[in-house]
Amino acid sequence: MEEQQVDPKIRTPEKSQIEIPTIISPNAAELMPQELPENLIEQTLIIVKPDGVESRRMFEILSRFEKTGLTFEDGFVTQVDEDFAKIHYEETLKKVPPEIGKKITGYLTSGKIMPTVWSGANAVEKARILCGQNADPLKCPPGTIRFDFSLGSKYFANKTGGFLVNIIHTSDSIQAAKKEIDLWFNTHFEKLSKALMRSK
Repeated sequence: MEEQQVDPKIRTPEKSQIEIPTIISPNAAELMPQELPENLIEQTLIIVKPDGVESRRMFEILSRFEKTGLTFEDGFVTQVDEDFAKIHYEETLKKVPPEIGKKITGYLTSGKIMPTVWSGANAVEKARILCGQNADPLKCPPGTIRFDFSLGSKYFANKTGGFLVNIIHTSDSIQAAKKEIDLWFNTHFEKLSKALMRSK
C-alpha cells in the first residue's frame, strides 16, 4: 500500500494554532446583573383552577413558570364561594351576560384551586404568554399551558352547556395583579381566619 504524500504547501494546523471563536463576550457578566433593581421586578397572580388541581398536575404546570426565570413567592390550596368569586371576577362580569358570568364563577367554585404569587422581570406579560392569551384552550398556541394541559374548549362547553374549562388564571396587568394578590393573600386569609374562629 502506497503511502500518501502530503503537499508541503498545505499546512495542517496543530491544536495550539486553532482559534475557537468566543461566542460570549468576557464582559457579558457585567451586562447581565445577577440581581434586578427592585423597580424592575413585578409580581403576578397565577391560579391553578379546579381541573388543574383535580388532575394532580398543578406542580407540573407551575414548573413551567420556574423554567422561564420567574420566582415562586407564595401559594396555597383552597376553595371559595360564589360571593368571593364574584369579587375576583368583578371586571369580567361587567362585560358578559349574566348566564355566562354564572358559569365563570361556577367554574372557579366547583372545586379546590391553588392561587400563587410569582415575581420577576416582566412577570405579568411573561405569565400571560406562557398560559395562552385566549380563554379557549384550542385557540392558544401549542406549547402554552392552556393548549398543552386543558381538555376544555369553547365548542365543547357550548355543546354540553357546561363551563369553559381552561385550567389556569393569570393577572392581565400590573394593576390587576396588585389588586388580585391583595384579594387572595390578605382578604381571603382574613375571611378564613374569621370562619375558623367561629367554628371553635
